[in-house]
Amino acid sequence: MAITKINDCFELLSMVTYADKLKSLIKKEFSISFEEFAVLTYISENKE
Repeated sequence: MAITKINDCFELLSMVTYADKLKSLIKKEFSISFEEFAVLTYISENKE
């Protein structure tokens, strides 16, 4: 998921909510920390 320019607070809120839901799903399934998830996301986006 590429980060684009955020136009208003509602977009920011929806992105944070999405990230939080994704984080909880990943923690349940794979039990990795949010920091590890952020690093993996960064690495995968830079390979593209």
